[in-house]
Amino acid sequence: MNKYKEVILPIVEEANSKIFNFAAVLSVMGIAVLASSVGFLEVSTLRTIGVITGLGLMVLPFALRFVIDKHKKIGVIRFSDQEILTKLNGDEPRIFDVTKFEKFEFTIVDFEGETKAIDLVRSSRTMNVRSGAENQIFWIFDNEEHLHQFKLSSELHKRQVVQFLKSIQNQMKK
Repeated sequence: MNKYKEVILPIVEEANSKIFNFAAVLSVMGIAVLASSVGFLEVSTLRTIGVITGLGLMVLPFALRFVIDKHKKIGVIRFSDQEILTKLNGDEPRIFDVTKFEKFEFTIVDFEGETKAIDLVRSSRTMNVRSGAENQIFWIFDNEEHLHQFKLSSELHKRQVVQFLKSIQNQMKK
């Protein structure tokens, strides 16, 4: 018997990818500016400006995540024991009976930190902030492929979703 009745999560897709790609290029340039400033310039105002500029460029992708979302919400997905309901923005809701799935796969990567400040402390050495949006679900229903990326906001959501998705996989095996 399931502990939870259902769970509702946002369906997301990548947005602002050009900005984040440009910030990643600037980050690499920041490493070069920092290295050349420290390695080739004597202690002076120019070296100080080079070091500050290099450090600023290096943390740009990380800092952008605090201001701009890398993913935008395009709908919602509801998991329950017997069905998956998807509602995309501007479309009618679709209900999928899990017993009629031809194929079913999922990937749960991680959930978003409780706050971005907690993620800052946890991942300061790698300069990464978990967005919680790298989770995917894929199924084939009536010869139609459905692939959705969804966002987990907490450990509780992660446990709920894993429980429902494993129960769907168990139903597929029967």
